[in-house]
Amino acid sequence: MKTKFINVMTFAMAMLFVACEENEVMPGYQQKRTATHTAASLTVSDDEPTERDIVTILMTYVHLSSDPLTQIQLKAKVDAADYVVVHTITPSAADLDREVSTTFNYEAPMGAATVVLDMVLSSGKEYPQILRVTLDIHDGGS
Repeated sequence: MKTKFINVMTFAMAMLFVACEENEVMPGYQQKRTATHTAASLTVSDDEPTERDIVTILMTYVHLSSDPLTQIQLKAKVDAADYVVVHTITPSAADLDREVSTTFNYEAPMGAATVVLDMVLSSGKEYPQILRVTLDIHDGGS
């Protein structure tokens, strides 16, 4: 019985050694670029406004000292049109490691079906962080 146990354990150890030797524990990877990432949110008071309604937009973010933000933009895309910069913020050094909130108003356009709002947070990294909210605009006559 003792010999059988020793043989089984020897076989198991040999298999473990061979398996680890043939297969990499973790495949190699190459990091290409990095992206901005911070705690942030983009909220609106009404995501289904009627034409010409005023929508209150709240942009909140944490300005990290480990990856300081250089610029925050709010971009709007009405239906199939190109994005247009609606609001730009240059974060202050005084706000490092603090939560910052900015509120402003946006008027729902006439004759539009949807408006896509993107909050674009940029830092010294290659890719920005993007948060998105979509407004479904309703006709004022309906």
